[in-house]
Amino acid sequence: MKKNVDLLGIIKATLGTFEHRQSFTPGMFEPLRPLLAELGYTAAAIYITDDYPDRMHRVFGYGEASPFPGLVVMTKRKSLHKELENQVRDVPGVMTAQLFSHDRELGAVAVVHPTPRSAASREAFSVLVESLSVMAYIERIRKNDRREREEREVFFAQSLTSRLLVREVPKMKHLRLDYKHKRSLEAGGDFYDFVPEKDGVLFGFFGCCSGTGLRTVLEVTSIMRLIFKTTAVSDNLADILRSVNRYLVRDKRRAYQASLAAFRVDVRRRRLRLAKAGRLGMLVCGPGVEVMNLTAPGSTFLGMIDKPEIHEDEYRFEPGQGLFAVTEGFYTSRNCQKAHGDMNWFLQAVEATLAKKRKIDLANAIFNDLTPCAESETQPAPSMLALSVEYLR
Repeated sequence: MKKNVDLLGIIKATLGTFEHRQSFTPGMFEPLRPLLAELGYTAAAIYITDDYPDRMHRVFGYGEASPFPGLVVMTKRKSLHKELENQVRDVPGVMTAQLFSHDRELGAVAVVHPTPRSAASREAFSVLVESLSVMAYIERIRKNDRREREEREVFFAQSLTSRLLVREVPKMKHLRLDYKHKRSLEAGGDFYDFVPEKDGVLFGFFGCCSGTGLRTVLEVTSIMRLIFKTTAVSDNLADILRSVNRYLVRDKRRAYQASLAAFRVDVRRRRLRLAKAGRLGMLVCGPGVEVMNLTAPGSTFLGMIDKPEIHEDEYRFEPGQGLFAVTEGFYTSRNCQKAHGDMNWFLQAVEATLAKKRKIDLANAIFNDLTPCAESETQPAPSMLALSVEYLR
């Protein structure tokens, strides 16, 4: 090492590697190699603590045969630096130091200097450690800021989802309506609504939009707004789905896709009108009657092509029957498919629920039967929505 070390040059060389960086990424400290060579170090390692306070990872290694471990885990030492110091104490010429700022241990640095340590080398090492401590502190602030922003976004998205989905279900003569929603860790794209119309007619829709988070929830609000706008000018349910499809296809930057079903139940005429697209589970069922599966396997998602084939169907809807529907997150659960196979579990669960003397609505009854299966997943369960429209006897 030179007798007169440019301490300001060390600071500039160190902090210069961090300018405009967003995180401690592989290769970030590569510009430090000439500086470490100039300081006479044959090996060096920089460690940064992660989200766990009892361990730190090596984010940079210098030297062809670096003697330093890749991970340091706390055992009985007072600090991670002490733990590292204990592990490398037998390395000749090793110097270690703690990266520390604002009463927090942020990491550690270790170097190998084969020549006797002079006052200049100790001072250079001290300046290097201080510069790296500043870098670690700035990175920790940035990381926390990003995490706080993400947490605020998740909270805001979940609040919007609650406003969209958690509201009073309307009461209608001869009909019992209900829904059940299970949110994922991130707000999902499920949506629905029941709208009573004149002469005992119920209009409703339900579906899901691809993706999670705030942007997806905002996209859902746009889809719901478009549904109500189209309903005001057209009585055709297929037109509603076509308008949503045009909206999703038009803005290709977002690349969202959606499953959607719109329906009308006419109590007086005992008719169910339905238009659907995407992957949704739908059944018309009731105690003592054959379950009618309205699920359309392989149906085109809205937003995929310009002009998908969408049409409106009509079914008999008698007293004692009910329309039960679930979004994709519900009936694609891996555990449920493993336990029951394909769509069979869906039919079996509904039939088993109908055979019980239940005192709660169909949506809640079946949801309670199926949710434990979904919750046993090793990965977090997706967002799930179930709703039911029952024609009371």
